[in-house]
Amino acid sequence: MASFIPIRRIVLVPTCILVFTADLYFLQFIFNLLSGKVTATLLYAVITLSFAGIIYELSIITAKTIDNLKYQESNNHINRWQHSLRSAIKLKWHPLIMLLVFYIFTLSFTK
Repeated sequence: MASFIPIRRIVLVPTCILVFTADLYFLQFIFNLLSGKVTATLLYAVITLSFAGIIYELSIITAKTIDNLKYQESNNHINRWQHSLRSAIKLKWHPLIMLLVFYIFTLSFTK
């Protein structure tokens, strides 16, 4: 069980923060929808979907890393853990970067 501590530090803690932030944007989306603000409603809908995409990507990375760790031996554990994490992130970093840039752009647009 000690082998899963680095995964919790890297992936699960930021995911909790992202879920909390996504919930706030979702509540703002509902408020704008009920008050009839079309532009703000669309903007917060896109932000909420961006956070949902980031959370989904992080959960896939976590699941793949944990699956890879289950069947590995303890003698070469650190190298294999780093390799499995890199291989899981390798295919996912393009959408994550795009979502992050879009999120920063949207925040700068709203302020």
